[in-house]
Amino acid sequence: MNKNRNKLNGTLLNVFVIFCCIGLVGAATIPTSNTEPTSMVVDFTSTSLDSKLSRGDSGILNLVIKNTGGMPAEKVEIWLPGTASIHIDKRQYIGYMEAGSSKTIQAIIRIDDNAQTGLNVIQARINYDGFESDGDRKNLQTAVWEIPVRIYSNPSFQLRPSKTTYYKDTTEDLILEGTVKEKVKDIEAKISSNCLTVIGSSQAYIGDVRESKDFNITYNIKPTTAGACTSSVKLTYTDPSGGKSTEDVSFGLNIQEAGVDFKITNVSYKPTGPGETVELAINLKNIGEADAQGTTLSLGAGDPFAPVDTLERYIETVGSGEEAIAKYRLSVSWDAVTQTYTIPLTITYKVGGTTYTSKKDIGIDVSGKVILSIINVDSSTGTVRIDIANMGTRTANAVKATLIVGGSDVGAGQQGFGGRLTGNFNYSETTGGGRVARDNTGGGPAGGNFSRTDNATAIQTYVSYKSDIKSGKQTTFTFSASGTGPATLLIEYSGENNQRITQRETITLQGRSSLTTGRNGQTTIRGTGGINYIEIGLYAIVAIVILFIAYRLYKRRKK
Repeated sequence: MNKNRNKLNGTLLNVFVIFCCIGLVGAATIPTSNTEPTSMVVDFTSTSLDSKLSRGDSGILNLVIKNTGGMPAEKVEIWLPGTASIHIDKRQYIGYMEAGSSKTIQAIIRIDDNAQTGLNVIQARINYDGFESDGDRKNLQTAVWEIPVRIYSNPSFQLRPSKTTYYKDTTEDLILEGTVKEKVKDIEAKISSNCLTVIGSSQAYIGDVRESKDFNITYNIKPTTAGACTSSVKLTYTDPSGGKSTEDVSFGLNIQEAGVDFKITNVSYKPTGPGETVELAINLKNIGEADAQGTTLSLGAGDPFAPVDTLERYIETVGSGEEAIAKYRLSVSWDAVTQTYTIPLTITYKVGGTTYTSKKDIGIDVSGKVILSIINVDSSTGTVRIDIANMGTRTANAVKATLIVGGSDVGAGQQGFGGRLTGNFNYSETTGGGRVARDNTGGGPAGGNFSRTDNATAIQTYVSYKSDIKSGKQTTFTFSASGTGPATLLIEYSGENNQRITQRETITLQGRSSLTTGRNGQTTIRGTGGINYIEIGLYAIVAIVILFIAYRLYKRRKK
């Protein structure tokens, strides 16, 4: 009996355990009456777009959904339908979500090119199976949430400087030429840069600008750093949707050093040598874009130069494109070496209150002057010898002497150097009613009309060369010519900077005359100046004849 009782007790214990297990399973699957039902919502706090979207833009929507109820959700599915302006059409199956849990879904959205700017709405449809607060299942539930999406205006501002090159420390106007594609209102522009200073306000009010219209923004700037200068303008405006928007537009400038560039356009002075005084004129031109203010030119003249007066010249302002002239007087010491000297010129000026210095070099040649003087002319030996001395302090190089005789070159009204005038001397006289031929001695009878034709006007030249004539030395030029009368001597030589210099001298030739026979067999006179031996001979013959006749007459009378 006890054995049967024990079996009964074991059976009852097993049944009790089974019921306890059933109770535990029921407790795990059947909600209590005081639990909140399933609630699927969009967590707007955590939902976001990765960027501001304008017409034609694409972005990523980070959608966060959450089960805020006390009961789980099953077969959860998200659908994001698109609209006419916003294209998305995203479906994603999630499945089971515990109470209080959340889930993030990423979806790509694209804004239509013709979308209306401003606030737009897309829907998030959450389909799921949930539970009521009493634990009853409620399938095929849908929660619809509207998600706001702002479509920003895209005015596409463009800013371009009217010019890009500016100069350090030079105050100028920066004009930004702007264009906007869409109509915007209440535009304000604020410039910022780390390489320039804005004189006055850095913020400018533009106002309303219509679509595709131009506008200008002007700032008065003073660049502070040379080189590439990147600056930006922050544009704040109200778009057509009424939203306040901003846009940063960058632009680049080229900042050069002070906009003054001096060039020496000319250095002029007369040739100088040891012991002389030179007057130096320096032409200086500002080819830069800025004005040079308070300009001072300092000439650093040292030995062998000594200033006659101050070596500084002050010029108030040298404007852009203007030229200034600075003049100095320097004396050259007697022991100066004849050579070219380099003298430094320091130019100090101000631009925008900042002082700048520029250095140039000036070259002065103190090799001396060439002074050629004719000290003797000898034409008595059948040739012409001319002695020339260099009385200057500089060597005359590559000397060429040209003797010009005959024609009008030796002076108006002169017969010229007769020694080279070969041919016929044809003179004719007209008196009263007859025509009488005369010889080349000229001289018409008294009274009546007189005219003379001279065919002997040819110009002859003779050339002689010397390599140089040193200072304090002389040389002789010899020409194969003879005769008397005026002539011209041209002396050419290389002077300062290897320039050819021509010196013109008028000389007089005096020497013996001689009879020669020209190519036509006629007798011509060489050397028309001095004593005419032909005439003397003729006169002597006539005198002898007269004396002979007188002697014969005297004899006859005596008989």
